Amino acid sequence: MKFTPWADEGGSGRIIDGEQRLWQQVLLRAVEDALGPVAACNRPEQGKARSWLTEPGFREDRSLICSLAGIELDALEDWAQNMQTERWTPVGGDD
Repeated sequence: MKFTPWADEGGSGRIIDGEQRLWQQVLLRAVEDALGPVAACNRPEQGKARSWLTEPGFREDRSLICSLAGIELDALEDWAQNMQTERWTPVGGDD
């Protein structure tokens, strides 16, 4: 399952401004850090990103950033929970 923060953009007619795009990039960076390449799996950023995406203590922060990015918080949390269950192994490669 691949998390694509701007999946709604294609064909929806929605206009995404620069600020919203910036917050989408923040979320994307957290996702990329959480998944990280195998060679980098011991990076401190990876553990921090995984915690930020899944732990209840960060929910308020996730909610704010998702709101600013125009992303549904539940969609992000569902994706992160599924990835955690799958041990952060992307399914389907480049889907």
